[in-house]
Amino acid sequence: ARLFHSWWDIDLHTRMDINKAQADMKEDDVEAAKTLSQGAEVNSVDGGWFLSQPERCYVADGKVAGVDLALDKHSSIEENYRTNLDLDDDLARVYGNSSLAQGNTEVAHEAYRQAIQLEDSLGDRALNRFGLALVYADQGKWDQANALFEEALSLKDDVLMALIWLNNAIAQNDVETGTQILTSWAEANPTNSSVRIALLQTNLNISSNSTSTEQVESGVIETEGADATPNGADDADAQSDQPADIEDELDFDSLIGDADSETTSTEVTVDLTQQFAETAEWLENLEAWYSTSPSKKDYYTIWFLMHTGKLDDAQALLDQYAQNVDSAELQFLTANLAARQGNTKAAKEALVRAAALAPAHPGFALVK
Repeated sequence: ARLFHSWWDIDLHTRMDINKAQADMKEDDVEAAKTLSQGAEVNSVDGGWFLSQPERCYVADGKVAGVDLALDKHSSIEENYRTNLDLDDDLARVYGNSSLAQGNTEVAHEAYRQAIQLEDSLGDRALNRFGLALVYADQGKWDQANALFEEALSLKDDVLMALIWLNNAIAQNDVETGTQILTSWAEANPTNSSVRIALLQTNLNISSNSTSTEQVESGVIETEGADATPNGADDADAQSDQPADIEDELDFDSLIGDADSETTSTEVTVDLTQQFAETAEWLENLEAWYSTSPSKKDYYTIWFLMHTGKLDDAQALLDQYAQNVDSAELQFLTANLAARQGNTKAAKEALVRAAALAPAHPGFALVK
């Protein structure tokens, strides 16, 4: 980032003159210029050696902000945003994520709006609108929030976004209404995988730390906090038996909802025969939808295997992608599967890695 600014803060004509002069230098002149610049701030010495930077380096500030978010350096993120915002919507969005994590929805609204002005890809459009949806949801403006959730999911098939949308829909309405909102949208968008995963999880309510195989097979499952999880990602991540050695590592509840919300115990009866039949049909469709992208097909298949209780099969398939440690999507999936398996420590560690790998994703701001 310093290199980028040290070069691009110089006016255009001067940069062109420097490039031309250095291109014409002989070897001795180059060494003399480099010697003159030794010990000085880069690109600051007249007659010294200058390092030009490609224009694409404008994204460096956003990446610095992403590192600061992982380190909870919120004041540094704001200073970076106020000083350096130019063309990088990631910088604006990370500042929005930082503000959202601190509960400052007004500032987050400003940052996400600024990010929308700078976006240059479908992925950016999805994340910016998703962030803005979270702001409106927190402010109780459900109609605006829901429209933005819909738009974001139409642009990006993202499990975390779908889970958070569903939990917000339930929190702002009730279980039946919230589920119906996403069901209707899913029917109008037949190839969206993420919303179906979120719906399957809610419909089955398989709890990794309280539900036995017999309970699942009977179709009567006890769930807790079914209608009190605003801005939540996945109730599978919530574990009550957190190991003492990592209990301060992450505020786990912040990802799955408002820690101050009252929880209720609800008995949910579902027709598992129908649900599993629909799942089998959906899994068959995956082959056609993702035949050109096996890894994407496998990713969604793992979610479905996990949410239908086939944990060993899900783990075996996930192990094939164990080398992709730099994938936030796979780390988030790993966290959920570990939670289903009752390994809270591994779930938390994977979730922390996912958040660090995707600081520009507003959903992971809720981890902090």
